[in-house]
Amino acid sequence: MSFAAMTAALGQAAPRKRILVLAVLSVASALLSNYSFAVLNIGGYPPLPGIWFGLVLAAAGYLWVTRSPFELLVIVLITLAAWLLAYHVAIVVDGSVERLLRPAVSADDETGPWLLRHRDATKFAIDGVAAGFVGSLLTMFGSSVFCRSLRAPAHWARTLLVGSAAGLMLAAVDTKLNGLLLLFIVWQPAVAASIAFGLERRS
Repeated sequence: MSFAAMTAALGQAAPRKRILVLAVLSVASALLSNYSFAVLNIGGYPPLPGIWFGLVLAAAGYLWVTRSPFELLVIVLITLAAWLLAYHVAIVVDGSVERLLRPAVSADDETGPWLLRHRDATKFAIDGVAAGFVGSLLTMFGSSVFCRSLRAPAHWARTLLVGSAAGLMLAAVDTKLNGLLLLFIVWQPAVAASIAFGLERRS
């Protein structure tokens, strides 16, 4: 099957198939985001995760929304901005939560409340929810600029809820698991699937 025929077929895909396509692309993006995380750093901010995920959403735009190179570039750039802002929010919130929790209990105190005894996991979870909300908010904005069907309040509410909840995966950074990989491989496919559900077939 030629590329044109494949994209034409995918352009008429039902919601379930759109979700599957974006989920697969997002898993690839998540792996790239994790393993290229430290490859490029600009002013303390790693831009590549935002670029990879932006390309996934641009692919969705190409298949189901627009073929304009300018509009696809805008989707990538807004998604990149969403990632960078979410990253910044996580840093700011982390500092604030750290100041609140630090004097509450010592690192080896096993007598205090669970949330304080595991304060790193606690603050990473809070960081993740805040960053997940901000990231999904701006990502949804970027995806809906050229897609009217995504402007429905239900699609926004679902995507923001999914993005915020998936941000909890940042708490895994405090475990022996690869926390960033877990975050990326949950957050990106979840948000992409929510966006895909709200897309309409190309007319």
